[in-house]
Amino acid sequence: MSVTRERAARRREGGLRLAQLQQVVQGQAERNVIGETCDIYLSKVRVMCAMLHDHSELREEALVIENGIALKHIGKAHKVYVLKLPMSARDAKLLFAAISIDKSLPKKKRMRVEEAPDEIDDGDGDNNELLDTADDGVDDNTFLNPGADLVTVSSQTYQNYKSALKWWHQYDCPSMAKIGYPWPSDVEMGLKSAIATYKRDIGSKKRRGVMKQKEGKDKYNLFGYITICKHFMKMHPVGNHSTFAEGLFAANFTKFAVATMLMTCFCRTLIGKTMP
Repeated sequence: MSVTRERAARRREGGLRLAQLQQVVQGQAERNVIGETCDIYLSKVRVMCAMLHDHSELREEALVIENGIALKHIGKAHKVYVLKLPMSARDAKLLFAAISIDKSLPKKKRMRVEEAPDEIDDGDGDNNELLDTADDGVDDNTFLNPGADLVTVSSQTYQNYKSALKWWHQYDCPSMAKIGYPWPSDVEMGLKSAIATYKRDIGSKKRRGVMKQKEGKDKYNLFGYITICKHFMKMHPVGNHSTFAEGLFAANFTKFAVATMLMTCFCRTLIGKTMP
């Protein structure tokens, strides 16, 4: 018994106090997202909260109001309005509907950074936005799709707003007076549906010329492709006396034909889109 009590006493003396353990937990939460991503997410959250604040009807429903004034966080998040958490699916869908038709949001994407660990790429990234084969016709009812002819944010940026909102919803930080709440499943389902629809809308706008065509994040560079084509165009059989060269030409010509079809079908180059 004495040995057991001694061990317990040593554990109590050598262990961390509750306040220290809480600091460890906070450090783990802050390291869960790298610093640069955290700053970008916080900036996007500030934009979203400002949009809610500017909308008179949503301001009362989505933000914490005291004496007619929307409260803000402190510290690094002193420009961010306090959201009513947990967020309702209705408010989240209305917010992202507003983002989908906003022309004032920044279009230029910053240097690529890692996403939050809880966000997993399921193959629905920006590269898939043109695979939709639905009708490109625009609904005459502009109230259902008022952003059909507007240049808005890319589908990847739209999805990043959802990642930022999810991170902020769960984030717990006393120095910002921020209390985290679990991310509601109905909000997750609602925003996934909104993102899928927005990607189809972006694909339609790019095919109709409303927004610029891009291959992934950047315009496809045709210089290397044109150089290869010119090289193949200069190749020709040298005669019956050199069957090896003829075989080499035939093999390379086949590769050239296949590469041409792949470039046309997969890369969706600007030249291919402008051809009649």
